[in-house]
Amino acid sequence: MTPLLQEGLSTPKEAKRIRSFPVPIGGFGDAGQLADWVLFMLSDAADFLCGSVLFVDGGSDAYFRADDWPSRVPACRLLSYLKRFRGYSASA
Repeated sequence: MTPLLQEGLSTPKEAKRIRSFPVPIGGFGDAGQLADWVLFMLSDAADFLCGSVLFVDGGSDAYFRADDWPSRVPACRLLSYLKRFRGYSASA
């Protein structure tokens, strides 16, 4: 668990909101997982990645943008994206 996540979970109101946020893989990432991703990106194994946007978020971006993924969110869909996002934090 990262220090920022740990801090958020230490406040009951904020913890409830954080835990209600959908993470398709079923749990929160930790600093070690992020470090592994950084090591991969710095390695020769990632030398063919160019001009790509990669999300290291447990699948949340793909969940929220299922109809758009992996393309960018068009400006005309931003409002519905924000409403969907706010719906999860408001239900907490």
